Amino acid sequence: MPQKLTSPKFAPFTLDFTFKKALASEQCKDLLLFLLNTFLERVLKEPIIDVKVIHTVHFKKMVFKRLFDIARISNFTNEELMDYESDMKRFSDHANALAYADEKGEARGVKKVARNMLAKGYSVAEVIGITNLSRGQVRALSRA
Repeated sequence: MPQKLTSPKFAPFTLDFTFKKALASEQCKDLLLFLLNTFLERVLKEPIIDVKVIHTVHFKKMVFKRLFDIARISNFTNEELMDYESDMKRFSDHANALAYADEKGEARGVKKVARNMLAKGYSVAEVIGITNLSRGQVRALSRA
């Protein structure tokens, strides 16, 4: 017995495999284009006019997960959409802060290695070659 939809936001994906199999074929290219353009209508500047069907399991899973996410998000109320965008901004800010911290930590580590190399008698050219620091950065470290 087929499942009934309890909310317009969520579709029963018990036929997920069949759905993916049907849309990921050259024969259903027009249907896939229609669905993509419909789901992405809010964010597209121009409609998608062509797709290339790639037969890899990972790619199909990634595309259809994104397609289902877009379909779900496109049915959000304004309040839900604002909450979602706020959460996404918070997530992005956190990810950027971590990436910046990682970058700064890596730069400090490279400078520490360069200082140690200079202390052990490596030439400026050798330090530059190994650490990829500029000549000015290495000279500044040797004076510090």
